[in-house]
Amino acid sequence: MTKLKILLLSALFLLIILAIFLIFPFLRGKLSQEPLYFSDIGSYNIPPDAIEVNVNNSYGQSFMPNFDNLFMVSIFIKKQELDNSKELFFHLKKNKSDKDDLVRIGWRYDQIRYNENSFYLAHPQPDPKKEGFHFYFQFPPISDSKGKEFYFYFDSPQAEAGGGIKIGAWDKRQDYPALVGGSRYLNHAPEKGFIAFMTYHTWRGGPKDLFRQIAARISKDAVFMNFYACLLLINFIGILAIGRFKNNG
Repeated sequence: MTKLKILLLSALFLLIILAIFLIFPFLRGKLSQEPLYFSDIGSYNIPPDAIEVNVNNSYGQSFMPNFDNLFMVSIFIKKQELDNSKELFFHLKKNKSDKDDLVRIGWRYDQIRYNENSFYLAHPQPDPKKEGFHFYFQFPPISDSKGKEFYFYFDSPQAEAGGGIKIGAWDKRQDYPALVGGSRYLNHAPEKGFIAFMTYHTWRGGPKDLFRQIAARISKDAVFMNFYACLLLINFIGILAIGRFKNNG
């Protein structure tokens, strides 16, 4: 095979893989507003504890993103019976002392359910509905988020104590290796532990910026690196298989 054919086949194979990741969620009706994205802070593991957001208790979390273009935060929702007339509100601020919200999003309890706004190909946990699920809050990308402190919190002013929504919680920092600093807050006062949350960033900029962001992401996560290595391996095997088929033909 000529070098040109190899390059064309490589490009075609990569486009097919990319199409799978973009089209499959679209067919499920779960396409993200930012299809090309990656996770930064957090874990999909099921948290051992839960805290209740209600009229008396709002819970918050400070964190510092490791990348630019923060555009989404998810939290773990414990399996529970909910009063569908109540609402949960997500607030995002530049820091805890800011008066105004960067983002404020409200969801009725009956809208907060498994796969309501999820858009991954396959959930990394076996049957997460037994314990709960991650629920996602999207907002316009924050281009200069890297290395800056942010603060989000949840409140549910209509829910009485015992009738609020329970979200997952961790008590050990090792469950969040990418979290630089950061604390959990009860009614905006610091307390021990962490909310079970994840942060997500999108790819932005020209080709040079894109490759720089990919390199930075790979350097921080062996799983992410292995994922791309597998894609390259599949691509290489596909080229060899096509070449052998043509030579035999």
